[in-house]
Amino acid sequence: MSNSPIPASAPGPGPVPGPSLQQHDLRPRVASAVVGRIRIIPGATVVEIGSGRGNLTAALLAAGAIVHAIELDADRCRLLSERFADAMLGGQFILEQGDALRRHPQPDGPWQVVANPPFQHTAALVRGWLLGQLGPRPPLSLDLILQREAAGKLGGGRQAETRSSILTRLAGEPRLVQPLDRSDTIPASRVDLVQWSFRRTNHVAVADLVMVDRLLERVFAGTHTMQDALRGLATAVQIRRQAKEQGWDPQAHPRTLPPEAWLPLARLVKMCGKLP
Repeated sequence: MSNSPIPASAPGPGPVPGPSLQQHDLRPRVASAVVGRIRIIPGATVVEIGSGRGNLTAALLAAGAIVHAIELDADRCRLLSERFADAMLGGQFILEQGDALRRHPQPDGPWQVVANPPFQHTAALVRGWLLGQLGPRPPLSLDLILQREAAGKLGGGRQAETRSSILTRLAGEPRLVQPLDRSDTIPASRVDLVQWSFRRTNHVAVADLVMVDRLLERVFAGTHTMQDALRGLATAVQIRRQAKEQGWDPQAHPRTLPPEAWLPLARLVKMCGKLP
């Protein structure tokens, strides 16, 4: 068998994906275009979640990536094993069957994520990658096909931050790369899609991100002001001083705070003994 990469234009084998697993495979030409907009880091392993028919896998292999794929569907795993048998023998393609939220690849060196993940698991996957919970260390970058609405929540913005957007913007640079047509997937998507990316650029320690996330989990649980949300975590004087130093309003909703305000606040609450 040859060890050469599988051409990105190769047709995707297998049955039409079923709705139960929310399978929406990129068309081969679209998968090639997506990978063309990504910088494949030399020597890094690319983790792909939900490989499906393998069209994105093929484009990644053609670009010279070492692909570690995790696919839940047993039938699709068999198809992927057949389609990329040569790449598997050559060590360029590693395939695991299982749930990406429970199976953690263990690359020896740096790694990045390129995936068309299940839409319903987007937030949990991104959070797990950022916090170092889905691998031996956080990935250097994420390049994902997402629902446009999900990409907006990950990017956040003035007066509209989310738990996910605060974490991504503390750790690096999230951005919308390219809108996609609904017909770019098989079957056609019912919602607008985008190619979204994240690059780790800031030197915020993973332990600090975990600390911030624990605070966010508590503070974002309900509709209330920051003053109310922090009750029992810090004194009124501490809250007012922190708000003045970081430029936020204690009577505003947590979504109005910029990402950079959360790390010093989490450190304060940690110092008060209110965070595990």
